[in-house]
Amino acid sequence: MDNLITIEDLVSHKSGIGSVDGTYILFPANKRENLMPRFKYLKPNGEIKDSWIYSNLGYIVAGTIIEKTTNESWEKNIQDKIFKPLNMNNSSTSITEMAKTSSFSFGYGLSNKQTKKVLFEELDNDKPCGSINSTTNDMATWMST
Repeated sequence: MDNLITIEDLVSHKSGIGSVDGTYILFPANKRENLMPRFKYLKPNGEIKDSWIYSNLGYIVAGTIIEKTTNESWEKNIQDKIFKPLNMNNSSTSITEMAKTSSFSFGYGLSNKQTKKVLFEELDNDKPCGSINSTTNDMATWMST
């Protein structure tokens, strides 16, 4: 990665990182912060600020920045700074927590012309790139602020 990349670049998919997302899946680490030193070996897929390439990795980096600057986990920051102040009481960052509520549903898809339930997968180090679980009422609360 480059020292020209801003947090805005990370979350707007303009970091140039691109399709190297499998790196953290194929070579997992025990903590998010332990993924960061590896990124210097990645070759960008685009120009910083001048290309739009979808990248979950940007959200992982942004989540790690949040953790390092607040000395709290990404999950705790989301809970304390978004969910609690907005009274989003049916939102979580965990499949386990979500499944404890009565306000969730499974997704379904077609496989061999049969409808099948799509199972949830609990994310770990990649949580900042896709593990906010919410309800329509909580999302409406968030949208109205």
